[in-house]
Amino acid sequence: MKKREQQVLGFYEEGIQKGIFNDINGKLLIMQNELLRGMFNAKYLMTNQLTVQQILFDYYQLMKIQLFKPEKILAIDDAVMVPKLELLTQKITKNLF
Repeated sequence: MKKREQQVLGFYEEGIQKGIFNDINGKLLIMQNELLRGMFNAKYLMTNQLTVQQILFDYYQLMKIQLFKPEKILAIDDAVMVPKLELLTQKITKNLF
């Protein structure tokens, strides 16, 4: 897990250095990702009338806005992410129910 965290932090740092990402503490972003995992339980989803797909898409939107500098967001092609989010939705839903 430490190796994975270092790789993610390196990815964030590189994006910041290249002027693509906002200067945000990478450790906070990693912790935020952990919070996302907590949302994927059947009780939470049903209680809050959410779907896995909604959570993943909304989280993707939040991360995009949070990470990327405003002038870089326009270059992002969301269509590339749609199949990936759909695959993640299927995998997570399969494991939940």
